[in-house]
Amino acid sequence: MAKKIRIEKNGKNALIIVDAEKDFLLKIGKLLVAGIVGELSFKFVVKLIIALCLKPFDYRAMTRDVHDEDHIECKVIKPHCLKNSTGVLFHKAFASIMNLIDEIVEKGRQKNLFSFSVATSHAFNEHIGKLRAAKIENIFLVGWAFDYCVGESAIDYERQGFKVYIVRTCTQSVSEETAVRMNKRIEGFDNIKVIKFDDIA
Repeated sequence: MAKKIRIEKNGKNALIIVDAEKDFLLKIGKLLVAGIVGELSFKFVVKLIIALCLKPFDYRAMTRDVHDEDHIECKVIKPHCLKNSTGVLFHKAFASIMNLIDEIVEKGRQKNLFSFSVATSHAFNEHIGKLRAAKIENIFLVGWAFDYCVGESAIDYERQGFKVYIVRTCTQSVSEETAVRMNKRIEGFDNIKVIKFDDIA
């Protein structure tokens, strides 16, 4: 049996919850991420993320997608997570852990830039500075969606010198095709590992 990854205080571990917003998570959302065959349902993914957040991470952050109506994603994909809309709000399921969150990183304000990765945030450098100040070495990524924002963020965290763990059972995907494509992309990075919730102690 493989040794479990233990989350302990001062273990240099950060949890990043990606884009847990109403437009992605509600059936009436503008861009619902429903998941694909083999992935857990939304209900169980949320349950696992909340359980993970209660572990003694040294830093916890959430990303938030925020767009103006003329953003390129709203034109090419469809309007979603519009500034001042209810769809940009975090899903109510996460209300119980918001007091544990150290930082909220907004992305998606640059209208001609596809903003899947947290690295596209205007506050990315500040965010990385906070992680380094907290002596973080390991990033654990969960949220929506694996094949877009989670995967792209993982790549950019790795490029910043962090060891990245994508907790795959705590994510959902947009489509089988894009999930396969993302799996192939992240295989090319030595410091990105795909793990399950049960791999963490």
